[in-house]
Amino acid sequence: MIFEFINPSDPYHFTTDNLKVSSVTTFILGEGRCGSKEIDSNKDKLFEVPLLLFGGEEEWTQKTFNMSLSELLHDVKVNHKQELIDCLESFAIGSLEEYKSFQKDINKISDSKKKESFKKKYHKKKLTSANDFGTYAWVFAKSLKKLED
Repeated sequence: MIFEFINPSDPYHFTTDNLKVSSVTTFILGEGRCGSKEIDSNKDKLFEVPLLLFGGEEEWTQKTFNMSLSELLHDVKVNHKQELIDCLESFAIGSLEEYKSFQKDINKISDSKKKESFKKKYHKKKLTSANDFGTYAWVFAKSLKKLED
């Protein structure tokens, strides 16, 4: 599923099939100041993480997943860590159509160094804000990978 990362700056999108992972990604990157919503889907009701500027994460995670925020974070860390890494690595700047095009182009590159270079050049060209959620997502993903080693 493709999600739009709702923020006051540049448009961003990310991909995951796990609603817990989409929620944790939104909480980590947005710190309550951002939300996310599932897009580009044929479902009647699309999943959404609301803006939680004044708190409410505990209530929302309890209502949505029947667990506390700390339980959600623990569950994703223990049971869905690779999915979280993949989700964070899928983060990219641009409209939905640009995101789809970017994903198609980057998936054609097999060399990891060339893929990283392509991603950084694309991102730098599109970035217009001081809020650099894309780089933050990728750095966080690298940090999680290092924890595996």
